[in-house]
Amino acid sequence: MSLEPLYVAKDNETIRWVVGSQSEQEYLVVLGRRKKTVVIDQSGKRREWDAVWYPSGETKGLRMGYSAIRGHEVYVVIEGMEYGGYDYVPQIRDLTTGLFFSADAKHWMFRATRDDEAFAVLDGQEVARHSSLTLYPPFFCPDGSSWAIVGLVDRQARVILNDLAGPRFSAVWPFAEWSDSCQFSYIGYESDSLAWLIAGMRRWGPFAAVKFAHYLPSGNDLMYGARYFNEDAISVFLNDSLLGRYEDIAAAPSAFEGPISLTVRIANGRYQIVRDTFVSPPYDSLSQVTTDRSGKRWVYAAYTRNKKRRKTLHPFDIQVALNGVLQPTRYWSVGEFFFSKDGSRLQFLVTDDKGECRVVIDSTTYGPYDTVTTMAFSEDSRQFGFIYEKDGEHRVNVNGFPSKPYRRLEPLLHFHPRRPGAIWFAADQNDIAAVTDDSILVRMDKLYCFWAPFDSTGTLHFFGQRADTVYRVTVAVPWDAIDSTDTLRKPPQ
Repeated sequence: MSLEPLYVAKDNETIRWVVGSQSEQEYLVVLGRRKKTVVIDQSGKRREWDAVWYPSGETKGLRMGYSAIRGHEVYVVIEGMEYGGYDYVPQIRDLTTGLFFSADAKHWMFRATRDDEAFAVLDGQEVARHSSLTLYPPFFCPDGSSWAIVGLVDRQARVILNDLAGPRFSAVWPFAEWSDSCQFSYIGYESDSLAWLIAGMRRWGPFAAVKFAHYLPSGNDLMYGARYFNEDAISVFLNDSLLGRYEDIAAAPSAFEGPISLTVRIANGRYQIVRDTFVSPPYDSLSQVTTDRSGKRWVYAAYTRNKKRRKTLHPFDIQVALNGVLQPTRYWSVGEFFFSKDGSRLQFLVTDDKGECRVVIDSTTYGPYDTVTTMAFSEDSRQFGFIYEKDGEHRVNVNGFPSKPYRRLEPLLHFHPRRPGAIWFAADQNDIAAVTDDSILVRMDKLYCFWAPFDSTGTLHFFGQRADTVYRVTVAVPWDAIDSTDTLRKPPQ
C-alpha cells in the first residue's frame, strides 16, 4: 500500500471534499477558508471562489469540471481552463455543475447567459445563440458528431441542431434519443392540443397528443404512439405503418436490442404486454418491461387483485414474468429489476406485508432485512453482492456470504476485475476503512471514491483523508491470500 500526500490544510482551512477522475490523474481538493471556497487542482493551482458547485464528470470518469461564482460572475473550469464570466449557468438540481460530456468523452457543453442573451458553450466556443434558456440540458449524439439544445427565440421554442435552428413551436418536448444516423427526435406543440412528431427531416402529424416515441435498436426506424383528433384510442405506428390501437399506453417502451415491449391498457381498465408476436394475458396492472442488453431476456411484474384484500390499501398480489412465463411466487411489492451485464442473471428487491425486504437473485431469495441500499453484479456476471441493514447492524452479502456487522457502510460495492471478491467502505468505531472479505486494507478519517476504484490489474485507487492531509491511496490487494483458486465459493446451505 502507498499513501501519497496531495495537500495539507492550513489552520484556517477545512477540507470539504475531494473528487477525482477514474485515473486519479485529475483531482480537486475543495477547502472552506473563512467565507471563501478554495479549489486546488492536480497542478497545485489554487482558485478562490465565493461558492462552488459539485463537479460533473463524463460517464467513464475520465474527464470532469466544475462551476463557481466569483463576485457576480459565474465560471466553468475544465481541466484547468476557466470559461466565463457569465451571468448564469444552469445547475443540475441546483447542486451539480451543468456540464455535459459526449459518450466518447471528446466533447463537452454547458449552457449560459450573458447580457440578456442565452447560448451554449461547446468545447470552449459559444454557439447556438437564442433569447432565453429552457429546462432541458444539452444533448449529444452517441458518437459525439452532433449536438442539440432547446432554446427560446422570441418566446417560441426551437430545437437548435448543430447550430441550425429548427421550426418554431409554443413548446418542445425532446426525447433525448438519437437514431443510428444521429437524427434527433422531439415533439413540437403548436398549442396544448396540436402536436407534431419531428425526427430529423421527417415530420408526422398533426396529432391531439403524442404518448411516446422510441427508435428501434436496429437503427433508424421510429415507433411512436399518438392520438388523433376526435379519437379516444392511441394508435401505435412503426414509421408510417399502423401496428395497433389501444385505450392507452401505460408505460413507454425501452430496449437495448430485440423487439420493443409496450404496456397497454385495454377494455375494462386492464393491461397487457405487447411484444412482437407475444401478447400477455390481461392483468389488473403491469410494470414496465425491463430488457437485458441483448434483448433476449425480459421481465415484468404482473398485478392481480386479491379479493381478500380488496378493501385494503394494497389489494394486489404481484408475480414476476420472465420472458413471458409467469413465476409462481407471489409478492407484496416488487422493486426495480436488474440484469447482469451478459443478461444471464437477474436481481430484484421484494417486500412483504410487514415491510421487510428480501433480495431475489435468480431463483434464490435472501433475507428478510430492514433495508437494502445497494445491489450489484460483477462485470463477468459470476459474482453478486448487496448491502443491507438488519436490527441496527449493517452488513455486506457477497456471493451468499454475509460480512461481519459494521457501524455504517457507504453505498458502494466494487468487484475485483480478475478474481473473486469485492471491496466495500465501512465505518468501524471512529474510522472509515476500505474492507475486503472483512479484512481491513487501510483506515482513514474520510474516504473519497466516486468511480470503480480498480484498474485493469486489480490495483485499488482512491483518495483519503487523515487529520488535515489528503492522500492518494494505492493498494495492491492480496487476492491470492483470500481465495487462491479462480472459482467462486459456494454460499452455505
